[in-house]
Amino acid sequence: MAPLPEHIFEGVVFFLNDDLSPELLATLKELLQTAGAQCWEDSAGEINKAFPRSYRFNPEKVTHVITSTLDFPEYEACIDPQADNVFNIAADSHAVVVDLLKCSLRTPEQPEWVQRSYTLGERQPERFYSPDAARIFSGVVIHASRMPKLEVELIMGAVQSLGGSYKLNLTKEVTHLITPSEDSSKLSVLREPQNRQLGICAVHPSWIDESVKFNRLVDTAPFAWPLDRA
Repeated sequence: MAPLPEHIFEGVVFFLNDDLSPELLATLKELLQTAGAQCWEDSAGEINKAFPRSYRFNPEKVTHVITSTLDFPEYEACIDPQADNVFNIAADSHAVVVDLLKCSLRTPEQPEWVQRSYTLGERQPERFYSPDAARIFSGVVIHASRMPKLEVELIMGAVQSLGGSYKLNLTKEVTHLITPSEDSSKLSVLREPQNRQLGICAVHPSWIDESVKFNRLVDTAPFAWPLDRA
């Protein structure tokens, strides 16, 4: 994994919800603290007595909550529009990130907001990592290649309306290259050894169609273009 500037998560005070596995909790805590974040449990902070006794952290102090569910005691305080500090939800398929004044989401498998930020060496926008189950493309950043303009606009609209985002260029933030042809020059770029570590998946546009059809992110394997060819 590429070296990471120590300030990537500077200013982040996080709480790890107990719905996550011990292994994932340990991984997230290490990544966050290595990159400058502070763990609420280690801060010896106090919880305002005005909050319910069930609260495990102070919503006025914690900036990010990592959890896989919105069913946690502090949720209402995190989204209360009347609160002084309004939280929005940011998530990952395994971990939800609740971030002050921002919002986001993710897909299956990895604590994507944390891991993606760490891998790229730059904090990713939390608003694209929301735990809302209806936003199936949260955490997905697409770039389309060798496709008619109308098809690109349709795909872009579908992805953005369901929580994802679109890049006009193939940048390191892209998670999925969408192309109907293996002859795409962008696919050739991803096949270069120095670019494979970016973790960008190249898939046929039908992956988008199937995900929308089933209202969930379907496995990319049947739709993926191989990247191990010269």
